[in-house]
Amino acid sequence: MRGSRGGCDPRLVFELAEGALEPGSRRQVLSHLESCPGCRARYERERRLSERLRQASVPPAGSVCREVAMELPTRPAEVRFAWVFLCLAVLLADGAALVLTGVNPLVFASGLLGLFWAVASGLATAGRVLVEAAGAALLVALAAGALADLLVAAIVISARRRSRQA
Repeated sequence: MRGSRGGCDPRLVFELAEGALEPGSRRQVLSHLESCPGCRARYERERRLSERLRQASVPPAGSVCREVAMELPTRPAEVRFAWVFLCLAVLLADGAALVLTGVNPLVFASGLLGLFWAVASGLATAGRVLVEAAGAALLVALAAGALADLLVAAIVISARRRSRQA
């Protein structure tokens, strides 16, 4: 029942509350709940939430517990498909609302795309201007560094020649 971080595994508690555990794992988690008040409280919250969602005639969306929500692979495929259909329904409703208010959704979307493009090209232009402005300063700094390197190299070569002659 221990998670990968050494603490209790909230994923198993969530799966128990959803009724998604195999019998062997179910017995093991139930046994753990008897000795762990934290997991027992989490299980009760998850179970009550699932029951409320079932009573509200809402498709079971499962838990909203932060630790469990971070474990996306624990969500059944049916729940994921339900979210996809919900998102598509909201998208269609938004499109219908735009049509009903006299706005063509494609024109609206292309306007948003145009706005995004304007912002992106504006940022690119600003970046290019900054690089061009800094370019001269960088060129001077590189030239000064190259001259300093040549000076150091000349001093080292001169010192080696003197040490060989001595």
